[in-house]
Amino acid sequence: MLVRCEDLDSLIQLIANAQQQAIAAMVARRHRLLTVLVSERQRLQLEMPMVRPNIEAMIESIRARSTTRSKRKLPDMCASTTGRSRSCCARPAASTRLPAPP
Repeated sequence: MLVRCEDLDSLIQLIANAQQQAIAAMVARRHRLLTVLVSERQRLQLEMPMVRPNIEAMIESIRARSTTRSKRKLPDMCASTTGRSRSCCARPAASTRLPAPP
């Protein structure tokens, strides 16, 4: 029975609201873009000269995409619900669990 389970809190996952889901999706997307950027930088050093312009264009595109998105204002969930600034969102509380990215 789950009720008797000692680590019941670790098995229960809170449902994220729409804003938390949106932020989690944006963070996951940025993480994927940065992973691709690192891969392309490493690939640039190993490829033949005729392929490098294509890789450089890809790197520039990813950089432009990530800086454009990072300048977008995120909704300030904390100020409206708790009166605290957004800095409290940087580290989710132990009881707040966001869904894992797919």
